[in-house]
This record gives sequence, structure tokens and C-alpha cells, in this order.
Amino acid sequence: RAANAYVLLGFHGYKMIWPRTLSIDWAYNQPPVFDLAWSVLLAVVLLAAWVGVGWLLRKRSATALFAVHPLCSEAVLWIVGRSEMLAALLGMSAFILYVKLSRRPGYGGWRLALSALLLFLALLSKESAAAWIGIGIVWTWLYRRELAAAWPVRVVHGCVYLGSLLLFLLLRGSAVGWATKAPFFIDNPLVAADGPARVANAFVLLGFYGYKMIWPRTLSIDWAYNQLPVFDLAWSVLLAVVLLAAWVGVVWLLRKRSATALFLWIAIAAGFAVTGNVLVTIGTTFAERLAYLPLTFACGLAGYGLSRLPWNRTSKIAAVMIVVLLAGFRTGIRTTDFRSSTALYEATELAAPRAVKS
Repeated sequence: RAANAYVLLGFHGYKMIWPRTLSIDWAYNQPPVFDLAWSVLLAVVLLAAWVGVGWLLRKRSATALFAVHPLCSEAVLWIVGRSEMLAALLGMSAFILYVKLSRRPGYGGWRLALSALLLFLALLSKESAAAWIGIGIVWTWLYRRELAAAWPVRVVHGCVYLGSLLLFLLLRGSAVGWATKAPFFIDNPLVAADGPARVANAFVLLGFYGYKMIWPRTLSIDWAYNQLPVFDLAWSVLLAVVLLAAWVGVVWLLRKRSATALFLWIAIAAGFAVTGNVLVTIGTTFAERLAYLPLTFACGLAGYGLSRLPWNRTSKIAAVMIVVLLAGFRTGIRTTDFRSSTALYEATELAAPRAVKS
């Protein structure tokens, strides 16, 4: 009943896409129907990732890693993660269409209209889809010499996408109001830090996301107070400066070596534009499911790095198989934590014992 009330509440809000998909599952109220709907959605998301990262960037091995990466399991297994999946799917579809129309002369016609509509639907799934506008700007700048559209046409494209964002913001404001509401301290302890310390700690958490993408040993549905430390101003600024300098250093190394690698590297960070607690404070301090979109580009970068190694084809295939098997094994173990509510919260207690909320 609580889930049903939550779904009905979503109809009157501004996130109208993912609650409606849940209502379809609820209408049938049968586990097989729910599992089938979830499996179909996951398959379509992986197809979009294959087209977006595999076809556009020619790094198909990245899709295999993305399909079994343990961080993805936090969005796939946890029901609230459906919004992440839908935002990634619809946003990636909008981006693919934008790439295709920008390589053709003219304004794009139906492709532009459909792409803007898909972006709007992605925003209705979750606000984090606004990061796709930044990702599109990065792609346009890095590949500007390959685009057939003149710069006035690109300006029109940008205005159309910004129009989708503006329409969403108007709907959101009409649904929840225009006043900024701070999240609860127990959900996001960063709200208690002053401006510079909050931003610096947010950069530190972005570094933690990067670590999780490489070594997802510990997974949890809850990283709220008091699991992750909030550093004081001096330490947080020092750590943030080190991490930011490292990130800029990689940008500097890649800027004349590979536009593809540079785009993927910047897109990982751009994927956290809304959810990274840097620009605005969101309702949680850290959650692996929020890395769902940036992870597509991280896996793409891993595939690109593998393709640049001076190995033969057999060695590369073997490397992909080993990584996929190890990641799949970790994901399989995590899947067993969701067999029941008791098992899930017991696993959460082991993974995040200081998180008072769980």
C-alpha cells in the first residue's frame, strides 16, 4: 500500500515517467510481470549503451563491462534506481540523435524534435538528466571540426535543448515550488558545512566515486550520516586540490592525443554535474546508483585504454573476459543481498556499520 501511494503521488509531481512504469507493474501485481518489465528495461538500456559507447565511439567491449559492473547493480536491483536507468536510456537516445543530426547539414528536422523530446522525457525521469546538456556541449566542442552544421545552426540546436530544460524546470517549479529546501542532515551531512568546505568535500566524494568504479568491493544502499567523514576546511580543500589537479593533469595529457579519450574523461565528471553536491546540495551525500550514467563513459574509457595497448587480439579478448567475469562475480554476490529485506539490511550493516539511518 505504501508503494502504491508513492506511485500515485508521483503522478501529481514532475517525475512522471518512472512512477508510471511502476504503476504498470503494480496493476498486474505479479512478480513475473515485474521481473519481465525490469529485464526488458535493462536490455534496452544496454542496447542504448552499446549504440552510444560501442557504435559512436567504437568501444564495444565497454558495453560488456557496463552490463556486469557492480555499481550498476545498485541502480538495477534497488527499485528507486529505475529513475537512473530511464534517465540514462532516454538521455543516451537523445544524445545519439544529436550526434547524428550534427553531422548533417541543416537544422535536423524530425531528428532534432525527437532528440529534444527524449531529453525532456529523461528529465521527467530524473533531474540528473540535465547533465546530458553539458555532455553535448563537450562533445560539440571537441568534435567541432567534424560537424557539418554551421555555428548558427548549432546555436539553434542548443536553444531547442535548453527549451526542453526550461519547460521541465517550469513543471518542476509548479509541482514542488520555487523555494530551495535543504535536505535532512542525516541524509546528507554536507548541509551542515559552510560553502567552501561543502564544495571541497563534494570533490572528495567525487574521488570516492572514481575509486568505487575501479574497486567496487563494498556496496551499500545507505551511506548517510555517520558513515562517510566530512573533513574540515583545511583537509577538504587540500584533498580537493590534489584530486582536481590530477583530473586536470589527465585532461592536459589527453588534449592532443585523443579526442575520444578526452571526451570520455570529461563526460565522467559531467555526469555528476547535478548529483555531485558541487553545484547544489542534493538529498544524499553518496550513492552508488548515482554513478549509473557516468559509469557508461568510465567503461568506455576502459575499453578505449584496452584498445590502445600493444597486445594482440587474443590477449585483449582474454583481458576483457577476465575483467567481465570478476565484475560479474561481484555483481552476482551483491544480487543475493536483495533476496529479502532482512538480508539486504544485514548486508548494509556490514558494509556501512556507522550509517545511523540503516
